[in-house]
Amino acid sequence: MANLLISRGADIDWEDETGETPVTLCLRHRNMNMLQIILNHHHMMATAQRRDFAANVLLSAVDYEVGEAVHLIVEGGYSSVTMSDAAGETPLHRAILKCNPQLMELLIDLNPAGESLTATTTMGETPMHYAARHGSVSVVETLLRRLTRVLGDFGELDEATNPLNATNNAGVTCMYIAATTEASTRRGPGEHDAIVEILQRLNARLFPRDCIVLRSLPAGMVLLHEHVRRGMTLWIREAHDQSHEIDDGQEEDDEGRISDVLLTELCFEWVASVAVLPSSSRRANWAGVLLVAISAGYAYELVPLLLELPLVGSAVAGVLDRLERFARVRQEHLVLLQVHAELSAAFGGRGDLFNVE
Repeated sequence: MANLLISRGADIDWEDETGETPVTLCLRHRNMNMLQIILNHHHMMATAQRRDFAANVLLSAVDYEVGEAVHLIVEGGYSSVTMSDAAGETPLHRAILKCNPQLMELLIDLNPAGESLTATTTMGETPMHYAARHGSVSVVETLLRRLTRVLGDFGELDEATNPLNATNNAGVTCMYIAATTEASTRRGPGEHDAIVEILQRLNARLFPRDCIVLRSLPAGMVLLHEHVRRGMTLWIREAHDQSHEIDDGQEEDDEGRISDVLLTELCFEWVASVAVLPSSSRRANWAGVLLVAISAGYAYELVPLLLELPLVGSAVAGVLDRLERFARVRQEHLVLLQVHAELSAAFGGRGDLFNVE
């Protein structure tokens, strides 16, 4: 009957009052026989309007998380598993959005060459970028395990070839995305930090080496790159908030007070390290205002402002020392310690950023 209706021109795009179509009904009820009839009919009709039909059904099968349909479409030759939509999303990207490791495994198995593992969207995002933003620990671990099979041990890859250090069109890495994305409702308690820790163990970078400082300032002055400034604002405040977390009915503990002191000292050090042009005659006044505000307990509120101010290059080491002390209050803040490590390496290495003009 289905064959007869379709051959006589039945409209498979017809939607009922709920928006359901014959294809979505097949997927929802896992009716593979009916789905194959529909695919066979449109596979033989090579019209311009229908050239992407099977590919669209494949993406729908992923969205509905129907592994049998995915297998049927790819193994039946109706669509390639490496296809992408107008946004450049592949079926693997979509499976990551669904947080479905089993479906991810199936899609990767259907692509032995592994092209889908590093495919990029129009925004330059690989599946690893998607996993860092949307995935659970299980999703991240699944993807990393399969990447290792194709590319080898991450510990043996150099920084440039490590796929975890690839940047998207916005210029940010997987770890940066994971560290700046609010914990998803799909992630359990602690999973957000666990993903960052996993990436750290695999030598992932938080910032690209060429995106630590801006390079158009006078010699001896340092202004951190906008991604560094934005991230540090978020993570410093996050670390401060974590140190003040208390259970209902309990008074604030010593760690919260210690955090306040160390944040104040960090801000004092930052103000003392601010670089200005010699012609500026108001430095003392503005520095004094900032120091008074910090002393009055407004260090937390002033963090975004301070990060916008250029520093004397030779004073950065002192700021980083204060940052490390602050990051080690209570539970060590992994991302701030990563910031400390990458900035220390950048300013202390052979490519001495203090002398960049």
